[in-house]
Amino acid sequence: MAKKLVDFLKDASEEDVKKFEAMDEVIADNVKEAMYDDASIKESIKGLEDTITDLKAKFETKNDKEMRKSIEAQLREQLKSYISIVEGVEKIDLKRAINENGKDLRLKLDMKAAGTITTGSILYLNAASDDNAVLPLQENVLRLVSDVTPSSARAITIAEIAAGEGDAAVVAQGAAKSQMDTDYSERTIQAVKIAVWEKFSEETLYDFPAFVSECMRIMLSRVRLKEESTILGGVSLPAYTLQGFEVATPNYFDAIVAAYTQVASASGMSFRPNALILNPIDFSTILSAKTTTGAYLFEEIERRLPNLQIIQSTNITAGNFVIGDFNYMHIRDWQPAEISVGWVNDDFTKNLVTVVAEERVIYYVKLQDKAAFVADSFSNVITAITPGE
Repeated sequence: MAKKLVDFLKDASEEDVKKFEAMDEVIADNVKEAMYDDASIKESIKGLEDTITDLKAKFETKNDKEMRKSIEAQLREQLKSYISIVEGVEKIDLKRAINENGKDLRLKLDMKAAGTITTGSILYLNAASDDNAVLPLQENVLRLVSDVTPSSARAITIAEIAAGEGDAAVVAQGAAKSQMDTDYSERTIQAVKIAVWEKFSEETLYDFPAFVSECMRIMLSRVRLKEESTILGGVSLPAYTLQGFEVATPNYFDAIVAAYTQVASASGMSFRPNALILNPIDFSTILSAKTTTGAYLFEEIERRLPNLQIIQSTNITAGNFVIGDFNYMHIRDWQPAEISVGWVNDDFTKNLVTVVAEERVIYYVKLQDKAAFVADSFSNVITAITPGE
C-alpha cells in the first residue's frame, strides 16, 4: 500500500492536488499495514516524505510559471502578428490589427491568469519608457474570500428552501424513522454586464507596454470595483437580531463578536464566519483602539477569532460592516473580462481608438444561506448589546 501511495503522488495531476488534502484514509491504511514492523514504518515514512517533497517542487514550479503568465503575456500572444521592433523599441500597429479584424479587435483574457497579477507585476521591454513600475491589477476583496467559478450559461437556476417541517431524531430499533418535509422553490439569476470605455490617442497606445499597464490596470480595476459594489448592494443580507447577548460599555470588538455569534448560533455552527469586511476608516479605528486593559483591539480580534480574516473595502460605508461565511457568497464568471479596441464615428481620422473593458458575471446567496451573514452598522449592534437599551 505504501508503494501505491508513492506512485499515486508521483503521477498526480493538478486535479489530484485537491484530493491530496483529503488523504487521511490512504495514509491510515499505510500506517496500519506497517504498524507491526519498525523498518517498514521508517521506509514508508521516508518514501512518503520524499514523494511529497518532489510533488511540492513540481507544483510550486508549475504555479510559479502560471503566475508569470501575466496579462501582458496574453495580449502579446494575441497581438504577436502586429508587434515589431523599431530602433530597439517594441511597438504595436493597432491600425493594421483593427483593419484585419473587421474594425472589431477583441482581446480575450483568462481570469485565472488575471487573478495572479494581484501578487505579480508587469514587465516592460522598452528601456526608454518611464513606466518601469510595478502596476498590479487590484482584485476586489469579495473574489478573495467568496466561492468563485466559471459559469457554463448566461443564467443559473438554483433551488431555495422556503420552509419545512420535521427534523432528524434518534430512532429506536424497529421504530419508524423521523420524516422531514421541505418546501423549496426555484430562482433563476441572470448574468449582469459591467463595463467601461475610454478613448485613447494612438500615440498613447502606440507603445505596447503602456497599452498593457494603463488599459488593464485602470479599466479592469474599475470594472472589478464596480462588480464588488454591485454585489454588496444587490444581495440582501440580514441585520443583527440576536437576543440575549449583552456587554457593559461595548466597543467595536464587542459588536464584531456579537455578529459572529449570531452567524454561528443561528446555523448550529453549520456556518463559520471566515471574513469581516469593513471600511478603511473603521479598520484604522480598530487598529489604533485599545481595550480597558490597554491591549490593542485588533490584537484581541486576531487572538480570539483567529480564523476570521479582516479585509478593507471602500464599497462598505464607514460605520458599517459585513461579516459571514463567504463560502456561501457565489460568484460565477459567464463572460470573463476582456478588452475590446475599435473605432467609433470619426475616430480613424482623428487618430483615436476606443477601448472597452467588460465582463458578465452572475452572483447570488441562496435563501437558506442568508443566515451565514450579518450586515449592519457598528452603532446599531452596539446599541442592541448595551444592557438596558
